[in-house]
Amino acid sequence: MIVRGQLSYNVPSDYTLGDGRKESFAPAAFRSALDDPTHDIRMVYRGECIARTGSNLHVQDTPTGLVFAADLSPDDPAALLAIVKIRSGLLTGFSTSLKLAKTRAIAQTQDGEQIAVVEADAVGELLQIRLVGFPVYETAATLEVVS
Repeated sequence: MIVRGQLSYNVPSDYTLGDGRKESFAPAAFRSALDDPTHDIRMVYRGECIARTGSNLHVQDTPTGLVFAADLSPDDPAALLAIVKIRSGLLTGFSTSLKLAKTRAIAQTQDGEQIAVVEADAVGELLQIRLVGFPVYETAATLEVVS
């Protein structure tokens, strides 16, 4: 079963970060992090790895956002539970664990709100894609089961 998701660029987070600002990712923010084909990225649900690059997880940086597809095994109880919860609407998105190679730039919206922008090539390492019920990027991230 294929689980697919996207984190769209230039869409602010729905919630504020610890410093009180919202955050957004600029186009190509993940490019450097994905340049190394041997880098291991894991998809995690409830603390269990259900997919990883080099096996059943494919992640790419596209002009519109970070896109991933995971071919989950129906024989894996954690993967099967994740699929059931995505289909039922209980898992609505994902979060990322990452290490920044560059600091965030600060931009201001038209209404005066400050946004911390993760610029191009700023993500040094993408560690995990975590399936969650309350994603920080609820309006920017999509998650679906496609087969």
